[in-house]
Amino acid sequence: MDEAELARLVGAARAHSPEAVASLCEEFYPKVYRFMLHRGARREDAEDLASEVCVRVMRFLPRQKGFFPAWVFRIATNLLTDSYRRAARERKVELTDELAEVVPDPREQQGSVLPHQLARALKKLTPEQREVVHLRFVEGFDAGEIAEVQGRSVGAVRALQFRALEVLRQELAGKARGGNGA
Repeated sequence: MDEAELARLVGAARAHSPEAVASLCEEFYPKVYRFMLHRGARREDAEDLASEVCVRVMRFLPRQKGFFPAWVFRIATNLLTDSYRRAARERKVELTDELAEVVPDPREQQGSVLPHQLARALKKLTPEQREVVHLRFVEGFDAGEIAEVQGRSVGAVRALQFRALEVLRQELAGKARGGNGA
């Protein structure tokens, strides 16, 4: 969906158009669901949280400012954080089947990195680095949009992305040589 169509739908949703609201939910629900899975939510929890994001988007749409997709993912991030606090335990983020479907097959690019090796390499990243990698390379956000989602400066996002990619390069280069990546 291009920015003009998105702006049209947001305007129509603000005017209480059921069709526009449905279109926005259809557009963002799968993205938010994948985001929740990538951040470690179980499938059932990701479904519930993605649905709650849609509810909150509609409830707070009149007060929305800035880039709409970044605003949606900020809501998603806040809901997930609240969910983790309620659970009172920390979960590890793993490469789920849904994320594996949207991440390009590394064998097509390198010929020597397998999906399980990519999953292990991703586990070496901090949660913040994984979020930046997901938003940048899976969702296609630019550094400014990620900065808005994470509440960071653009420079901080670029630094996180640089460090994350360096860790992945080192890990995957070790795997490609047959080493242990250490």
